[in-house]
Amino acid sequence: IDKANFKALSSGKIKNLRSHFFPGNETRFICGMIARYVPQKNHQSVVKAAKIINNQGELDKFFFSFYGDISSYKSQYNKLHLMINKFRLGKNFELNGTIKKVNNIINACDVIILPSLYEGFSNVVSESIMCKKPVIISKNANEAELVKEGVNGFVFNTNNHEKLADCILELERKPINISNKFVNSFLEKYRVDKVVSKYIEEFNFLCI
Repeated sequence: IDKANFKALSSGKIKNLRSHFFPGNETRFICGMIARYVPQKNHQSVVKAAKIINNQGELDKFFFSFYGDISSYKSQYNKLHLMINKFRLGKNFELNGTIKKVNNIINACDVIILPSLYEGFSNVVSESIMCKKPVIISKNANEAELVKEGVNGFVFNTNNHEKLADCILELERKPINISNKFVNSFLEKYRVDKVVSKYIEEFNFLCI
C-alpha cells in the first residue's frame, strides 16, 4: 500500500482541487473513473447508468470524469465518445488521458467507480481507501473484497446498469464517511511483512 503518495487531504485543499480540475462543475457530485480505455474496464456501463439517471431527470447533479491511457486501445476511447454523444450526455462527461498526481484526482472526486468485468487486487480501490473516498464497484471487480457494502462503498452486479445508477444516486443522497478505523485496519491487513509471508507460504506449498 502506497502510504507515501496516497492520503486524504484537507477540505480546503479538496475545494481548490475541484475548482482546478472541474471548473464550472465543482459543485456537482463528481464521479471519477481511473482506468485504461480497454474493454475489461467496462466504461460503457457507467455511461449507460448515466443515461438511466438522465431519464429520471437527475443528471444535472452529476459530472463524470474518466482518466486513463488512450493509446492502449484507441477504438474503445472512440466508442465511448460516440456513445456519450448518442445519448446526449456531453455536458456531464469528460474523457481525459493519463495523469501523474492520481492522489489529487481521487481526493477531488466524490466517488470512484470501477465497473470492470474482472480485476485482481485493484490499485485504484486501495488508493481510494487511503484517500477516504468511497468506491462503487462491480461484483466481478471486487473479488479481493476490498469494498465493504455501506462501509467504504457499494457493490453492484456486473453490467447491471440500473443498480449502478441506483448506487450513484444513493451515494449522492447519503454520503459515506470512511472512518480512520477502517483505513487503519486495511493498512494492518496488507502490511508488507504479512503479504510477503503469504507469498512465501504459497511458494513453499508449490515446492512440496
